[in-house]
Amino acid sequence: MVKNIYLTRYSKILLPLIGLILLMFAFNAWSNVKNWHDNERYLTTDKELKADFNAYPEYYTYLDEKKQEQIPYASFEKYIEHQLYVYHKNDFSDKISQKNDPNQTYFNQSSNVATLFALFLASFVGFCLFFVDLKTHFTRFLFSLPVSRKELFAKKLLYLALPFLATIFVGQLLYLAILRLGIPQPYLNASLGDMFASVVNSFSLIMVFFCLSVFVGVMVGNLVFGPLTWFVFLIFLCQIPSAVNGLLYTVTMMYSPFLRDFDFNTLFIFEIGKTTGHWYMSLLFLLISVSFIYWAYRKFQVISLEHESEYLLTPESRWQIWLFMTVLTSFVLVFAIKNPWPYYLSGLQYNFEVSFMTTMMTTLTIIVICGGICFVVVFFSSIKRFFRSLKAQRLAR
Repeated sequence: MVKNIYLTRYSKILLPLIGLILLMFAFNAWSNVKNWHDNERYLTTDKELKADFNAYPEYYTYLDEKKQEQIPYASFEKYIEHQLYVYHKNDFSDKISQKNDPNQTYFNQSSNVATLFALFLASFVGFCLFFVDLKTHFTRFLFSLPVSRKELFAKKLLYLALPFLATIFVGQLLYLAILRLGIPQPYLNASLGDMFASVVNSFSLIMVFFCLSVFVGVMVGNLVFGPLTWFVFLIFLCQIPSAVNGLLYTVTMMYSPFLRDFDFNTLFIFEIGKTTGHWYMSLLFLLISVSFIYWAYRKFQVISLEHESEYLLTPESRWQIWLFMTVLTSFVLVFAIKNPWPYYLSGLQYNFEVSFMTTMMTTLTIIVICGGICFVVVFFSSIKRFFRSLKAQRLAR
């Protein structure tokens, strides 16, 4: 019964969405293949480019890793060959290889806009999955059925979320397949295994965004502050990689020389390519996804529709949500936006005066402000009732 209800209500949205995702990945891959062939045709047929190369060879250079200096290309053919490789190291050095360094970020000359769009789409769909039903009163109808809330939650994930996420994964594989078939070797200089590993890591990150958005959609109730919370939450989530990089950089400056050669950009894989990422990050993302889905699952059992106009549907979770919001916002603002610690540590290293108290007070001020704002948002209804009661007491006197 629940399956038929869900499919009847959502099939007209789900099926076009599946088609859109597959077409988006296919078009993105086809566009990259076409751009590569257009570039290959331009490099091999443009006479003005060759004349310019012969006239000004000093402007056409690559980085020699051993000498650490820019070296002109030996010939125009070498220049063309180097330009046609899809994946380069960030320094655009001369070493082009099929081999992959897991601690190296590779510059991708092809566009991965489909994966980035899928990341946003997964977040949006995850939030709407439960929030829209709540605001259209469909949740009230579902709760009136002789079916447990556990079954309602599980089957919505099974019949709606699972096909949606599976389509994104298939779309990423389709993108990979079209690239490998359309760009000849050795110019697509990444092994199939490395590219598949990047798909897995990228998809695990998409799952995190989806599951966290599902959690937000289950917890919030207010029609205005609910979507606004999700949008701000999404912005802060996108800043997490920068915040983690800032934290690890700060730790490295203090006492971790072994991290100095580690490329922090390999922790979060947004794009499909030669940068494979690390297996432990995929495992971490899986644990985070399962944890927040389980938290949402538990809270779905106890949400009260009497609170559907309030900020949270479960008032007993306010302190937990306040703590989570405060930690997230403080972490991002301290380490991604206003990180005072590298400057302080640089002062210690290069012997110029930087106040420890100023650095600490900056950090604590950010945490206190974030905690205060999050407190007002989460406890707004209680604060409003408190001031109303004070006003009523004054009028009674």
